[in-house]
Amino acid sequence: MPVRVRDESTGHEHNWPNDDVPEGLTVLDGEPTEDAYGVPRPPVYAAPKALEDQTVPELRDTAEKSGVDLAGATKKAEIVAKISEEQK
Repeated sequence: MPVRVRDESTGHEHNWPNDDVPEGLTVLDGEPTEDAYGVPRPPVYAAPKALEDQTVPELRDTAEKSGVDLAGATKKAEIVAKISEEQK
C-alpha cells in the first residue's frame, strides 16, 4: 500500500509504493496518497531555503553540492558570502 513521504534533504513530498521507506524519507502519517476520487496525489516540491535561513551544516552541504571551496570560512556569514560569490 503506498504511503506519503517527505524527502528530508529537499523537502519534496511524494507517494512511495510501499511502507519499506529508505533512510532520508519520512512517512507523513495520516496524509492520503489519493484524492477523494482515487487519483494519486501529485508530488509537492518545496522551494529551496534562502542561504540566510539555512543552518551552518545545511550551508556546508549546499557548498559541497555546488563545489564551493569553504577554505577559511568558519562563521555563518563567511560561508554565506563564499556561496553567494560562487553563485554569481
